[in-house]
Amino acid sequence: GSNVLTKLQALLRLQIRRVSPPQQILLTSPHGIGLFRDGHPPHKPENWCNEIAVSLADELGCSFVMWNVAECAKSERLKRNCPRNRDPNYVTTAEASTAPFSLCIADHVSRCQEAHISNPLVIDLHGKRDP
Repeated sequence: GSNVLTKLQALLRLQIRRVSPPQQILLTSPHGIGLFRDGHPPHKPENWCNEIAVSLADELGCSFVMWNVAECAKSERLKRNCPRNRDPNYVTTAEASTAPFSLCIADHVSRCQEAHISNPLVIDLHGKRDP
């Protein structure tokens, strides 16, 4: 129920909106905070990611996942990347079973399969960062 979702959101440091019944689209917005990337410089936060995700999800009536308010505030306050926050696009196969965004994507695919929705779609949103 919603209590489990609340606990999951806190544990994963995410804000998750799951619509019921599930829809084909899941919006992800991981780039609103600084993220680590294997073999690359840390990724700087991109502006407007979360606002775009919420507005677009409202318009489409779909689910979304992003870092929660506390994690965004911590990233802004520290002005550096938290080592726990890895770019989901750089998560290894071995890490996928515990990576926050990977878990949400797997949940979305599972919910779509249960609802007989073919071809679930994940749209990874990006914002803009002025130099």
